[in-house]
Amino acid sequence: MNFIWHKTQNTRYADELEWIRKYEPPIVITSLGHPGEVVEIVHQYGGLVYSDVAHINHAKKATQTGIDGLILVCAGAGGQGGSLVHLHSSQQLRSSIAVQLF
Repeated sequence: MNFIWHKTQNTRYADELEWIRKYEPPIVITSLGHPGEVVEIVHQYGGLVYSDVAHINHAKKATQTGIDGLILVCAGAGGQGGSLVHLHSSQQLRSSIAVQLF
């Protein structure tokens, strides 16, 4: 399940959190916000949480929530607006945090 976290971007925020609790998807991808609440719910039933990040600071903050991996939204990735450059950023992230990168 792809969960758009930011409440101003997702008008179904509360409903989708309930869907996660009810249907227990094995993998949840979070975008646009702090994934802490989703991590707490998903880890209770043994699922995994991956977080889309477009900047190294976002990656560092996301890993502090206990996510299971990062999805790097890199510059040039199909029109995505991330400032990360995949080769440079993945090396930099690997040296500073211990998490899977996708």
